[in-house]
Amino acid sequence: MEITVKEAKVISTGTNKNGDWELVKVTSEDGTEYTTFDKKAKHLVLGAVVDIGDVTLKEGNKRSFKEYTVKSVPATPASPVDSGDQMNKEDWAKKQRIERESIESQVAVKCVFSLITAIMESDKKVVEINEDLKRIAPKALAWCEAKIEATMPAKEAKTTPKATEVEQASPPGPGNETPPANNIDTDWLSETLGIIRWSETTALTWMKANLKVEAIGQLLDVCNSLPAEKLQEFCQKLQSLREAAGN
Repeated sequence: MEITVKEAKVISTGTNKNGDWELVKVTSEDGTEYTTFDKKAKHLVLGAVVDIGDVTLKEGNKRSFKEYTVKSVPATPASPVDSGDQMNKEDWAKKQRIERESIESQVAVKCVFSLITAIMESDKKVVEINEDLKRIAPKALAWCEAKIEATMPAKEAKTTPKATEVEQASPPGPGNETPPANNIDTDWLSETLGIIRWSETTALTWMKANLKVEAIGQLLDVCNSLPAEKLQEFCQKLQSLREAAGN
């Protein structure tokens, strides 16, 4: 008797005088269920055509077979049979990205605690030997914070209200000084930080580690104080992270 496999899975296991055993349930394409103690049956793939020989009908209309022969299998089986919905390429990519971010965030947390512990437990001799610690630590912490931030719930991007058109310009004078123009689009900056899930602290830490500047104070003030080439490098970094996030 030939059937086309829809699902195959182990439903029970145990041990007797002959050793370990497994009871495998095989569901055919028409929904009929069969059981067998042939352990290899659990590896049957979706769409496989098998000859299960003579079927034994038991009480309660339960069907079983002792052995089987594979007649054909799909040319490119998607995966071992399971009862869940099939995932497409985009679903798998999303799943792998989420798993990767989760693993990276866990590693980041461990790194932070390991670094803190190492500093707390280090004596003067160790600190003197590891002079590179001061140079490496900011970069390591920036990476860790970025990975941890990436798995935090997304914050709603805040948009800066558009300035209304000034009806009449106020003349220069005490109390009416025109505020200096910002060197970076504040709307774009705020929106981008929300998309890539960076806090201002993360951005400032990255600046300090990679641009070699004193990144102290408000992020906007630091951006306005940066030389043109360093500000451009910072904007390029944000843009690359934004594109990686799909925006």
